[in-house]
This record gives sequence, structure tokens and C-alpha cells, in this order.
Amino acid sequence: AMVFLPQLPKDICNRNVVSALEFAIRLGNMYLGNIVEVIGGAKKRNEWIRLLASSFIIFQTTQIFKKHLKITERKFGGVGCRVYTPTEEFKKSNALIIYVHGGAWCILKAHHFDYIMSAFVKNCGCTIVSIDYTLAPDKVFPYSFNECWGAIEDICENYYNELNIDKKKIAIFGDSAGGNLAAALALKSSRTGKNYFKCQILVYPVTSCLDFQNSSYKEYYKEYNGTGLLNPECMSRWMLLYLGIPATRSNVRKVMQNQHISEQLKKDFLLKCECLNDSDKQLSERFEIFARNPDFCPILSDDLHLLPKTLIITAGFDICRDEGIEYFKKLQKAGVHTEWKHFPTSFHGILNLAGSKTQKNIDHIFSPARIVGQVCTGVPFAIEYEPNCSRIGVVYIAVENTINVYSLRPIKFRHSTTPCKNIITHVAVHKKKLYVVSGDELLVYEQKKLCVNSIKLKEKVVSIVPVGSVISIVYINGDITTYSLVDFEILSNISSPDDFIPTVAIHPQTYENKILIGSDCGKIRLVNTKKAKLIHEFQRIKMSNTKITCMAQSPAIDIIAFGFTCGLITLRNIKLDEILMTFQQDGQITGITFRNDGVESMITTSDEGSIAVWDLNEQSLVGITTSAHDGMIVKVEALNGQPFLLTSGKDNRVVKWSFDENQCLPEPHTIVEGHGKPMNFVKYLDDRIMISSSLDGTLRRNSAKGPVFFKRMGRVESQKKKYIGKDVYQKTLLNPIVEIAGNMAREPVWDNIICRHEDSPFVSCWSTRKDTQGKNLLFQDVFFNNPSYAGILATSICISNCGNFAFVGYSTGHVNCYNIQSGKFKCSFVDKSLGEKNIAIEGLVIGVAVDVSSKKVIVASQNGGINFYERHSKSGLICKMNSTSSIEKISLHTGNNLLAVASTDGHISLIDTINYSVGRKFVDAHKNCKITAIEQSPDGKWLVSADDKSRIKVWDLIVSELIDIIVVPHFCTGLSFSPDGAFLSTILNEKNYVFVWSNRTYYDDSIVIKPIRDYDTLPTEVISLPQFEMAPIFEGEEEEGEDKIVERFNEVMDCTLENGEIVKNDNLLKLSGYPEIKWASLPYLDVIKERNKPTSALKKPKNAPFFLPSIQTINGFEFVAPEDNSAEYEKNIAIKRKNLELITTYASQLLKCQSDEDLLLAFDTLRNMTVSSIQYQIKSLPYNSLHKFFNMMTLILSKRIHIELVEHYIALCIKEHRSFLWSDEEADDDESINKLTQAIENYMIMNEQVYGEFKKVVPHVSSLLKWIKSSTKGLILN
Repeated sequence: AMVFLPQLPKDICNRNVVSALEFAIRLGNMYLGNIVEVIGGAKKRNEWIRLLASSFIIFQTTQIFKKHLKITERKFGGVGCRVYTPTEEFKKSNALIIYVHGGAWCILKAHHFDYIMSAFVKNCGCTIVSIDYTLAPDKVFPYSFNECWGAIEDICENYYNELNIDKKKIAIFGDSAGGNLAAALALKSSRTGKNYFKCQILVYPVTSCLDFQNSSYKEYYKEYNGTGLLNPECMSRWMLLYLGIPATRSNVRKVMQNQHISEQLKKDFLLKCECLNDSDKQLSERFEIFARNPDFCPILSDDLHLLPKTLIITAGFDICRDEGIEYFKKLQKAGVHTEWKHFPTSFHGILNLAGSKTQKNIDHIFSPARIVGQVCTGVPFAIEYEPNCSRIGVVYIAVENTINVYSLRPIKFRHSTTPCKNIITHVAVHKKKLYVVSGDELLVYEQKKLCVNSIKLKEKVVSIVPVGSVISIVYINGDITTYSLVDFEILSNISSPDDFIPTVAIHPQTYENKILIGSDCGKIRLVNTKKAKLIHEFQRIKMSNTKITCMAQSPAIDIIAFGFTCGLITLRNIKLDEILMTFQQDGQITGITFRNDGVESMITTSDEGSIAVWDLNEQSLVGITTSAHDGMIVKVEALNGQPFLLTSGKDNRVVKWSFDENQCLPEPHTIVEGHGKPMNFVKYLDDRIMISSSLDGTLRRNSAKGPVFFKRMGRVESQKKKYIGKDVYQKTLLNPIVEIAGNMAREPVWDNIICRHEDSPFVSCWSTRKDTQGKNLLFQDVFFNNPSYAGILATSICISNCGNFAFVGYSTGHVNCYNIQSGKFKCSFVDKSLGEKNIAIEGLVIGVAVDVSSKKVIVASQNGGINFYERHSKSGLICKMNSTSSIEKISLHTGNNLLAVASTDGHISLIDTINYSVGRKFVDAHKNCKITAIEQSPDGKWLVSADDKSRIKVWDLIVSELIDIIVVPHFCTGLSFSPDGAFLSTILNEKNYVFVWSNRTYYDDSIVIKPIRDYDTLPTEVISLPQFEMAPIFEGEEEEGEDKIVERFNEVMDCTLENGEIVKNDNLLKLSGYPEIKWASLPYLDVIKERNKPTSALKKPKNAPFFLPSIQTINGFEFVAPEDNSAEYEKNIAIKRKNLELITTYASQLLKCQSDEDLLLAFDTLRNMTVSSIQYQIKSLPYNSLHKFFNMMTLILSKRIHIELVEHYIALCIKEHRSFLWSDEEADDDESINKLTQAIENYMIMNEQVYGEFKKVVPHVSSLLKWIKSSTKGLILN
């Protein structure tokens, strides 16, 4: 509550997003901003707000539509502009929109609005020019206005032909402060008779700044005072900065009270401004000059009748609302064709939150959250190593429509990319960018998360090969298309003969612009992609006329390994077209790799899941590891310079293998895995733990919170391993688990999970505390002794809420109770009316349930019967009920005692287990469908059911209505709610992972739940996971016939800047962006090397030789110690070294530096070295180069860049050359001493200048953050 107070208006749109942003803006602008203003004044505060606002814009989600347009920087009238030009494919009109961006005249720049402009270009199909005017207070009014006018004149008079625009189709568009400039520019265009614009579009414009006490300002004070939305104080300050009036706290307060309006101004323009105090003479006289200038205050102009068509858009929660409405009224009164669009639940700045809807917005109760349990698919992974450390890297693994990113040392999950629309089929990484084939698109990811570009593909892709600055795409029909990675223009197209069907492609090392392509007939072609030319077609050898399945570059140049479907492996010199050696392995070859850690061996994998290791020197097989994976191994790759191997298979496993010796078989080092076969049951034990089973026979523990918490609990055995001799043990495994029941009540003391197995009478016990199977198998001995029970099977299970008892239903109608701790049979439930059968119910037991007190047991039969038993009663049977149709599924809610019963005829009934009556019935809930799963929500309000037509339905049990229908790609076979109701987990047919859905009612106040009367309604969209949707900005407020440009405000755009720097401000201290390993350890590198130096094993000393001199002592004798001349010896060696000392290449470069450019170049050379090289170069600097080194560091510090590198380089220099710095023994003359002294003094002065102001601000900000943190914690605890 402390964080989000004061409250936002209840009906504000996008409340969840706005709440988070509002607090961040309030913290940065109102709290920290006040501190910065006290320390540095209004201008420093404005610089801080620039940084803050720019950060919010940059970290906005989604992407710029780069494939639809080209962004260029131009100058018109000497003013920088950004030109957004649509591609020929998406160009719809030769109109031009001139955009004047908002940002309070003082904050944002043109490039911060790239995502908005790209959406306009995509949807409108016309060129847009955004004017990047100079911000205040760097330049004050009318400087920015004159810049904009000069740019407009130049564009409209001189560049309309070059831009290919129609002079009669030019519009001007501005928002907020940009709306003020756009309105004034349109007015000047009409007033001067040039009439450049066909229309003007003003979004929540600032048109007067006259009345700070009108109704929109008063509503701010009344409804959302103190929030981070645009407030009167900020508006006053930014206006004063723009006009060049001192923005002191006093002046800001006076403007807020309307004391800046003179009496004469009120009289001349009949202004009805409510002044809280008398006008301030000095302030009002200065402001009156600007108010009478139409270039700042267009609303007071007498020339409004000359304006072109106008569209004005206003927002309800906006202090500028009344200004926009007043301007609309004045234009209408002046006879201007004007349209006004008002969005009552929107707010100032909502344009910056616009986003592109990936699908139609439907108020589903459950929103896709994540996939849990899938590690990999049949798509080969891609590895990227750190540029300066080949041992460190990440691996990219495709999972459905996302990429999971893992670190290599150790293998640990990092993050996932944003989801694609379709399943991913190919992955490649090149130059810190990720290239992914998804459906019919090639997607480009930057920062390994955000998709920034896409290319439309024409056919099914066989392989993607990025090389240098191009990427080649090989299609199934033999075509090869090469794109530039700079602008993604097509560079070449190559066709192949009809009998050449590509199967795999790679880039041979050192072969520039060439790729090697294998085919299904064994042919190999070398192609130059730049020249679109076939270089060579290699001859097929005997036995190699089958399909080529894989290729790999060997450590030797020109040597390529080829794998075939027949199991043949060949090593070929492609330069000489010679076969060097051949090998044969069982099965189809699916992967080849070479160790590059000094061992000359080749590793191959097959579709049978085996790994073979070959000794290339001996040309022999070292050995084969069978069943390395359960099925086909998709890819294998040896890690750079390490004795490790990485494999992934279709069994949903990624394994890191290690080699203990040079030529040996690999051993498993790290295994990351999920279920290898389709799942068949999922069950929550608490809010964190989720248990799942699959047809691979394993039980696994996962977490709905994320993909990190995988744990294999094992595969069930009917007994422990049995010793059968010669160190061989035999396992007796049970069938796969098909049903799970459990809770956490008795987890600390004994087993808390029971599992039913496919076609088995046994029920196994498991413990989540030990993550393993328990010692007990639940089964009654009488079933063994009576031949009539030979075919008995367990068909349903249930565990009591106390965790002590397990209830098992059987195919014969028996229902038994077992003690979980001992595993012993306790009792049976018998319906005496059925005679001597001693069964609980007639027919197969489809479900068993127990109430919250564990006293009442409910048994349901497939035949339609439901019996109720009292566990402690002697008579046992309490009540019997019958259904007219067979029962498919049951689900009991222990809180409200409602039993949901799904019938084979598609009906769903709810039975009151206290009164033994039907409370609710949904007739034809799943008409003509088989109900595959049913589950009640923890709060008892909803019932979720699924059928074999891929539909999941949500029923409101209170009002007896269907409230949601979700269509999934495959039909759902299992459902489970988390105990807190926040998540719903589903398993889909033939899938080996869990789909997790989040309950939107927990976090989304805007969701509208409406009843669905038609049970057979089929939504138009199919939801695939994981996929995220964003609600439209102006929900429910758009009207038919609305202007197309207004509709575009509902589009979500991507924000990806081409320039890496967030804010261009010379006063900010900038970091290099290098990882800590590049600089943090520099001063301590000697200590680290000494610590990591291997220690030799202790050796037993040999007997001393007899001739060593010795002396007699009390205890016998001791050897005479030699004279210690080590100090003198070291001194002599140092003198000799000095005489022979050679200057390093870097020191020589430093000594030759004569200008600042030379020093900057020398610094770039140093920072691009490895850590050890940097230490060596600084340590090797001679005395006469130290002053150059300090001058270089002073220069870098003055530019306020790479500050962390400068600090650590200086620390290392002082440590290594401390004797030089306080002694002049090494100096050649007094001039060298003076130069070094002066250089050090200059550095100290610059250091104080740079860090002085920084050191003043940090303690205040730090203390405020600590106070907020401690206050929030205290409030939460209370």
C-alpha cells in the first residue's frame, strides 16, 4: 500500500501497467527529482528527468517494424530529422506526415519515438519526417520553433521530389508539447499564405498555459493528486524552462496559482482565470510577451479561421484536457473543419504506451504463462562463446516457439526469448545476434531476447548459414537466397538441379563467401553465395550414394566430415577432393564433432541414441556408449578447448559429457532433462511443488514458478535392485504412472504421494522430502491367493487430507483402505446388498474421493453408480445414487462438499454430498464430445472441464453459467489447480511438458467476465503457449468511423534503438559496458594467479650425500647453511635486465602519442586486450612513458566515459610502479620527473572535478532509497 499510494483513478485504462510506471515516475521525478533540484537547481533536475524518461521509453516492450520501413537521419534547413520511409511492398500513399514530438519541450528526443512512427508507417504506408529540435533549457523559445519552421520550409520547398511526396498531401502531427509546436507551425503556415498542410493532428496538445486553475487542474487535485501522472508543478516548471524564465520554486508556485497572468491580459482576451493571489508584476509582465505571441500561445490568435482541417484528441485524466477542448471550440467557432476525439479513461502520455496486438483481445480468465518440463526438441542447439574467453559461453535451445538460454559453465538456465507465432525449426547464432526460423519467417533477435527484424521465407528451410556480414538460407527445393545482415536486402539467388535436394549445409572455415551443401542422393556442392556461382560438385564414392545427414568442420582446414543414413562416415579433403578415411557405425549418423582440446578424436552419434568415439591417428574405434539417449540424438558438439561434450536428443534431455582420459568414452557430467514421452498426469501438492508423470515411467517434481526447478524422482520398482552376480543388479520396473494423489500433511515423517500404474494392481508410495520412491507397495495379499482376482487392476486412488490413509479402487469394484506409513491393508468398503461379492460398488471403480475430515468416502462406478461410505461406521454404506449414463470423471471439492460428475453423454452434474442431491447440472456441457478432464478451483467458485475437441471450458458454479471457452492446439488430458488458485496446469495429448496458465483475476482488474449462453460457441483464435497478449489502450471507447490514425494508437510497437547510448548528455558518467571479468580483478591478478597455481605433491626427500659440510650440535649435528647472497644476486640481475630491457609494442605506441586522438587510439588498444595482456602492458611501462599514461587517463576521465576502466587501470599502475612514483631513481633527468608530477596533478584535479558533484548527490539518494525500503518493509510487517 505504501508503494502505490496515492491511488490512481479506479477507471483509468491499463491500470496494471500504469500503476507500476506511475510509482517509478513518482519516485524518480517527485522524490529524487526534488533532491537533485535542491542540490543542482532546476536545470540539473531537468537533466535527471531526461535520463529517467528516456529509460522508460527504451525499456518498453516489443519491436520496431523494421521490415516495413527504412529509418535514415537527414538535415533539413540545418536541423536534424529522422525520415521513416516505407518499403515498396508496404507503401500505400505518397503523402507526408511531419511529426513534432512531445516531451515537455525539455526531455525527449526524436529517436525515442521510433516505435510510434514505425507503426504509423506500417499502417498508413506513407513517409514520415520527425523533427529533432533542440531541447530547452539548452535553447529557449523561440529557438526550437524557428528550427521546426526552417526544416518544414526546406522540406516543402526543396525536397518533395527527392522524398517522392505529393505537395498537396502533407499533414502536421504533434502530441503534448509537440502539439503546441505543431499548432503554432500550422498557424504560421496559414498566416504567411504558404498553406503547406492539408490537415493537422493534435494529441492532448498544450495550447495556452494560461489557466492553471481550470477544471482539469482541479480534478487532478481532487482525484489523483500526488500521483506520477503529469502534474501542475511539472507543467509550470517545464513551461518556464522553455520560455527562458527562471524556474525557481517561487516562480513555479506562482504559475500554479495563476499569478503569471496580468490584469491587462485578462481584460484584452476576456480571460476567466481564477487567481489565488494577486498577479506577480515582474513574472506577469514577462509572460504577457509570450502569451501575445501566436508561436507560443496559438489559442489567442486572431487567424484561427485560416487553419486547415484539424483532429484534436484529448484524454480524461490529463491536466491539458480543458486546453484541448477549448481550442476545439475556438476552431469550430472560427469555421474550421474540426473533429474532436475524447477518451475519458486515458491519460497524458498514453501514446508512449501504445503496442501492437498480436491477436484479438478476448477476456479469457486464464492467460498463457509458461511451459514447464520441456528442455529441448528435435531442433539442433546453437552455442555462442565469449569473444575473449572460449571456455565461457551460452547454449540456445529451441522449445516450441521460444528459445531457452543456458550457460555452459555450469549448465544453468538464464532466460527465454520473446515467443514467436509459430514453432521454431532452426536456430543459429552469429556476431551476438540470434537467427531463428519460425514458420515462414526468419527472425532476428538482439540482446538474445527481443525480436528486432524478420524476413519472409518462400519455402521450407533446410538450413541457415550466417557467414560474415551475410546469411544464406537453403530451401528444400534447392534454392539458396543470401541476405545482407546490415539491411537484409537480397544479395543473390542460386538454383539447384531437380535431382539435387539439399539436406544439410555448413560454411567451411577460411572459405570466404562459400557454403558446402549435402543432398539426399549423396552429392556435395560447393557454392559461392556472393557471386551466385557453383564452384565444384564433388564425386560420390562407393557406398555414399545415400542421404547426407550431417557435416562437420574438422580442426584441420579443408577437412570436412560427412555422415550418411547408412551409417557411413567419411573425412574428405574438399580442396583436393580426396577421401582421407572412412568409418562405419550402426544406424543413421545424426551428428559429428571433433575434440579440439589437444586430443585427435572424432565423436559421432546415431538415431539409435549411441555415441561413438574414433581415434583419428589409429583410424580405429575407441568405443561406443549405447543408450546415451533414449532415441535419436539431434546434435553433438565438443566444447572449445575443454574435455567436454554436449548432446541433445528427442528424449527431452541435454547432457554434458566429460572425458577422463585422452582416448576414452565420455561419462555423464551434467544432465538437464524432462519427461521423454507424453505426459499423462499432473498434480499440485502446494503452491510451489507440481508432480507429473509420463509414459516414460518416471515421476518428476517441477515448479509452476519457472523452468529452473527440475527434479527427477525416479522410476518405480516393484522391489529394490536384486544382486544377480558379477557386480550386476537387476531391476523390476512397474508400468508407467497414470494417476497421482498426495498432499504435504505428512511429508516430514513418511511418504506423502501415492501413484497408480497403467494395467497394474500395485499402488506405489513416494516421498517429496527424499525425492524418491518409498519402501511400500500397496496391495492386498488376498488378491494373490484367489485365482478369481488374477486380472484385477487398480483404477482409481485417493489420499486422505491427514496424509495417513490411501484409498484404492479396483476394476472388480473393490475399494480398500491402506495405512501409508506401514503399507498395510486396513479395511475394505462393502455394499452388503450386492451379496457375497464383498465389493464396494458394481462395475469398475472410476473414482474414489474422501471429504476433509477423512470420514466420508465416495465411490463412483463407470456404470453410473455413486456410493457414500462412513469410514468408522460398522454399517459402512450411507447412501446410494445412480446416473442414467456412464460416469467419465469425478472431482470433489473438500471445502464446499460438491462432487462434480462428468458423464459420457456430455453432461456435468454437481452433487451435494451432505444432502445427497443434485445441486447443479450443465446439460450438454460438452455435446458429442468425450470429457477428458475435470477439476474444481480451490475457492469452489469455478469448474474447469476439457474435451477431446481441444476445448477447455470454465463454469461459474455460483450463477450456473459458462464464462469462458479456450481452444488449445491439442486436446487436454489433465488439469490441476495450484492450492492458491493462481495457476492452472494442463497437459495436452502427445506432449511431454506442462502448460501453465495464470489466473488473470488475481492481477487484472480490467477483466470482464460475461456469461456464454451457447455452450457450442467456438472462439476464433487458438491459443498456443507460451504467448503473451496486451490489452488495447482505449478499451471499449473506439467508435465506428473513427480516424485511422486514432486507431493506430492501439498498436504496440517495439522499441529498439540503433544507437547504444540511452541519453546523449556530456554531464553523465558512462560505463564501458564490459563485464567485470575484464577489469575488476586487474589490481589483484597476481594474487589470483598465485592462489590458482597448482601445488606439486609432497615428495619424500632423498638421503643427504656424505660430503656435505656439517657441525657438531647438542642434538647431534646439522649441515652448514650456505651464505645467503640472494638479495645482492637479485640486485645484479635487475641491473642486467635494465641494460637489456626492451620496450613493448604498446609502450612504444604510447610514447609516440602527440595528440588527444593518439591517446584515445592508445586507450582503445589497451581496453581491447585480454586481462593478462593489460596487466603485462601496464606493468612493463618504462618510467619515461608513465606521464603519457596518466595524460591518457586524464583525457578519458574528462570525457566521462569508461570510468570503471580508468579507475582500475590507475589502481594497477600505482600498484606496479609505486617505487617509481615516490622515487626518482629511474628518472633520466629532471624533465621526466616534472612531466610525471604534472601529469599526476592534472589527473587528481580532473578526478575531483568529475566525481565531486557525483559524491554530493549519492549519499542523499542512497539514504532516501534506504528510507523507502525500510518504511515499506515496516508497513508490510505491520
